[in-house]
Amino acid sequence: MTKRAMVVSLALSLGLLAGCIQVRDEYTLNPDGSGKVKVDRLEPAAMNMMGGSKDLNPEAEALKVAKKLVEKTKGVEAWKDVTWKIAEDGRVRVTGTAYFKDINALAFSSKEGRTSLEKPGDGRMVLRFGKQGAKPKTATKTEPAKLSDEELKRKVLVEKVKWQQGRGMMVATMSGMLMESTYNLPGKVEKTSCFKKLGAGKVRFTIKGDDFIKTLDRLTADEKFWKAQAAGSNRGSLKDFQVPEALKMLYGSTEPPCVEVSGAVKPLFNYAEEVAAARKGMPDLVKKLGAKPPSGTGGTGSDPEPEPAKAGDGLVKVWITSINQTLAADLPKDKGLWPPKATCEIQVIGQLPGKVIKIEDGKLEKAVADNDGSMMPAKSFYQKTQGAYLQGTKKDFVKFSLRLGPLPEGAKAIKEASGHLVYYVGSGSKKTDLGEIKLEKDASGKVLGAKVTRRSKNFGSVTLELAIKDPSMIKGVTCKTTDDKELQCKVSNAYTWSGKTRLSLSIPRDAPETAKFELELYEKTEKRNMPFKLENVKVR
Repeated sequence: MTKRAMVVSLALSLGLLAGCIQVRDEYTLNPDGSGKVKVDRLEPAAMNMMGGSKDLNPEAEALKVAKKLVEKTKGVEAWKDVTWKIAEDGRVRVTGTAYFKDINALAFSSKEGRTSLEKPGDGRMVLRFGKQGAKPKTATKTEPAKLSDEELKRKVLVEKVKWQQGRGMMVATMSGMLMESTYNLPGKVEKTSCFKKLGAGKVRFTIKGDDFIKTLDRLTADEKFWKAQAAGSNRGSLKDFQVPEALKMLYGSTEPPCVEVSGAVKPLFNYAEEVAAARKGMPDLVKKLGAKPPSGTGGTGSDPEPEPAKAGDGLVKVWITSINQTLAADLPKDKGLWPPKATCEIQVIGQLPGKVIKIEDGKLEKAVADNDGSMMPAKSFYQKTQGAYLQGTKKDFVKFSLRLGPLPEGAKAIKEASGHLVYYVGSGSKKTDLGEIKLEKDASGKVLGAKVTRRSKNFGSVTLELAIKDPSMIKGVTCKTTDDKELQCKVSNAYTWSGKTRLSLSIPRDAPETAKFELELYEKTEKRNMPFKLENVKVR
């Protein structure tokens, strides 16, 4: 990589091209990688390239910055205490707390440096900082490329020209920049590189733009450094904080930013309780910002998971999509082996009161016309609801039908048709690592009989077969590259096939040939009844 490219990459990785920015984030981590981060960001409002400064609304510009932070940050399940205002110097200050289930999936910007977490086991944790949480490369002493003196001199000259071309933009964007990340860790800090130790379980990593500019100026004044870079020796790059000379000047260490922790067993806070409380305030925040809900884990753009439907709650609202009445006079004279009945069939869509993982047909318990005549079917078979299934992209609606007896003579409407559906809610969860799976037909994982039955690169999809009888037991799926980079992964369909579950997943078209899958299953399910009631349904 060229020197100029490395400089621009680092500026991009820090998200600095919008102008001078100051970031002070404080993380609190649990041993499983979940956590929260208190953000305090000071940055200029976005520049209006089309002019219009005459009608500039400072408050509206501040809201735009906060909206972008909430919408664009990946891996966040909920935000709380989000504030935005114009600071005295004219920049926008945004503060708040973000909750994330996996710090490896957290990204404030696709161009911003990220924190990665490794869990070797035995209560140990390894925290790294860099572009996409880059791991350090193995130090190797490689001889410079075989170039003649003239070729090397020419290449160095070209790189110096490119460096000077990019230096002006780098200075303009990085002057006054500050990025300060503090980490509260659930164990004892044993070893650090580039991080400053603040306590037994607390460290801080700081980048100052002005210091970085001075470091680069010193490096680029060193002819040996230019020759080493021009020769293409395998020493890492500045964008990943892996050039030893730069690290030594900035932090007094030649190793990339890293923290090793031991005894990481006990969580620092109850993640489930705090994120549940934060989710309750999300609708109001989203409404104020005019924003989309947070992206959730893995950057899928999914909404926060709703609360399960509570016992005794009925359908929030019902819609009747069709009514089909068959009168006795309309029945054929030759009734055949299975004689048709005079009936009144109703198609219904209902809005669910909360999260439901599965729904089944229930029972019609009362059916009365407006003249108090009975419309209950005579046989118990027809007293069941028919064809109940979950509907909608969020599975928050149910569609079913009722088969009542005929409308009594003189009646014009159904006074009441009521009963219940049967539904299931899930609680608790456990994760199962399916292992690395090659994304090709018949490739298999390490547990649950995981096997690929189909892969389409054109449509960005893969189908997994699993030895699970009930697909509703699956709470979620995550997908990562073999080096633990989160991949977008969304369940598009789940169904039973020959006693097994087939899971259709939407993944990026350019997903690697091999990926790691983790399944999250509900630990417990509970069967409940959900009442429904239709009133004053006009038939004639």
